Amino acid sequence: MAEFRTELSADGEFITIEIADGDKVLATFEMDALDLSAFIERLGAYREQMAEPVTPMYDHGARMAAIPDPEWVTNPGQDRHPGRVWMSIRHPGYGWLPFLLREDQASRLGTSLVRGGW
Repeated sequence: MAEFRTELSADGEFITIEIADGDKVLATFEMDALDLSAFIERLGAYREQMAEPVTPMYDHGARMAAIPDPEWVTNPGQDRHPGRVWMSIRHPGYGWLPFLLREDQASRLGTSLVRGGW
C-alpha cells in the first residue's frame, strides 16, 4: 500500500508531498497554498461521490478538533435561492465552507445557538 508523506517548507510557502512504497519514492510534487486548496476541493468532491458516505448523523461522543471563534458570514439566498440562507464558516485549513440552508434550518440553528446547544 502506498504511503503519503508531507512536509511544509521552512518558509511556509509550499508543501511537498511524496508517494512512497516502503523506501521507494514513487512520486514527489510541490504545491503552493492555491494549488493545495484546489487539490483539497477536488478530494472533497471525490469523497462526496464515494460508495461509503460521510456519516449522516453527528456522533456527540466523537473527539474532534474544534476551531475556536471562526469567522462566518450569512446572506439571504435572494434571487438565486429564494427561501434559503447562504452561510459560510471559515476553517483555517479548508477555507470558506459554504452552506445553503432552508429558512427553517437557519431558524433552528439560530435558536440553538442562542440557547447554547441542541
